[in-house]
Amino acid sequence: MTLVQTNAFVFVVLLLLATVCEAQSDSKAVVDQFVRLYFVEDNLAEAVKLTDGSARAKLEGILREMKELKVKEPSVAGPIKRVTMLETRPISRDEILYVYRITSDVEVPSMEPVTASLWLSKDGTAWKVIKFVQDEKRDDTTKMRAD
Repeated sequence: MTLVQTNAFVFVVLLLLATVCEAQSDSKAVVDQFVRLYFVEDNLAEAVKLTDGSARAKLEGILREMKELKVKEPSVAGPIKRVTMLETRPISRDEILYVYRITSDVEVPSMEPVTASLWLSKDGTAWKVIKFVQDEKRDDTTKMRAD
């Protein structure tokens, strides 16, 4: 390889790395906002705005059921929840998987630890949560809730 070819190769690699880092930064802001709205604040109406695909269908279904049963979203703060990102895995240039662990700072029977896997996809310039799956551990058994 000549010096010019080597420099061109290094430039292309750096450009690709910058693109991946920017994509993760933009998608991370969206996934963090979704996790806060859905898991921490229980604000499904706002969380649905950050979704598409099966994630949107899942949340719209929950909101429909709540409306039919005349259940309102919580208006008071619940237990303080701790959110920890466990994994970030780029799947492609326009799709990233994030895995979070959500726990309560206090022991509350209704708030079991949750592991949430969230898939984000880029549609044009906007990142959206397109799918999410959450595991809840109860008495050494795992219960999966998927879309």
